[in-house]
Amino acid sequence: NPAPYENRGAAYRKKGQYDKAIEDYNKAISIKPSFGYFGRARTYSLQNNESFACDSLRLAFENAHEKRKTAMKEKLDDSDFDKIRNNDCFKKIAHTTEKKEKKKRRY
Repeated sequence: NPAPYENRGAAYRKKGQYDKAIEDYNKAISIKPSFGYFGRARTYSLQNNESFACDSLRLAFENAHEKRKTAMKEKLDDSDFDKIRNNDCFKKIAHTTEKKEKKKRRY
């Protein structure tokens, strides 16, 4: 079950213990790839590691089911992503998720 690792990773992230958070997110990912990537992206962003943050964010959206994608999309405005918000990769991911949402609404 990846949830305990993802939850503990979030607690570490909020305490600023980023290395421990990343360890737990990696453990969650190893158990179930649809878990952990988004939290890891947030943590890498807080560390100002744009490349790893964008890679993790891309993988989060690639591996998540639709309900989880919707929840993640709503969190893209979180301050955790402020350090990478102007990064081209982040903009592309945010724009792509936005376009997919608009396309769904039309049908």
